[in-house]
Amino acid sequence: MSEPNSLYVKIEIKKERLQEFLDGKPKEVVLDDDWTAWWDLHDMVSKPPLTDIQPYRLDTNRTLIDEFLKDTRMGAAQHYDDAPGTWYLIILMFSENYLEILPMLAWLKDLAQYQEKHQRGTALIYDFLWGDGSVMAQLDFSAQQANLTNATRMSDIDAEVLNEANSALDTMLNDLQKRYNH
Repeated sequence: MSEPNSLYVKIEIKKERLQEFLDGKPKEVVLDDDWTAWWDLHDMVSKPPLTDIQPYRLDTNRTLIDEFLKDTRMGAAQHYDDAPGTWYLIILMFSENYLEILPMLAWLKDLAQYQEKHQRGTALIYDFLWGDGSVMAQLDFSAQQANLTNATRMSDIDAEVLNEANSALDTMLNDLQKRYNH
């Protein structure tokens, strides 16, 4: 049985632009070479061809965050750090299935358009909890785009980025353990 991978997002974005994105609706996805190259890179059981990606069907992008935060089984948190102008989203138990992560990747790719050209960020969906070292997806944000990388193993991730992600997820896990063990 597969176990869910964790999601870590750290993105530089102005607070007003993040709010504008969250007030908007998830958008339709246009497949391009970035999507197909990433899809072709991953081995999957009964892998279907990537012909389309269905976006989340929600009234607003904020609804998606609210749903994650309400589901206590996922271990989700988000916060905005005003000093550097950075938004974080963490979900300990996000997904084990490549088809299920496609709408999130599309959602994050859309978010990149709300950044300033100089702003950067990263998003990882990887095996933080279970120890096999796999990476389902990594997005690099720059120049108002989020591009999928060729990372398939944690060793493919920049050490500083991986350390930051691990630290944030460790903190979330420890907070949850304290909350539910007392």
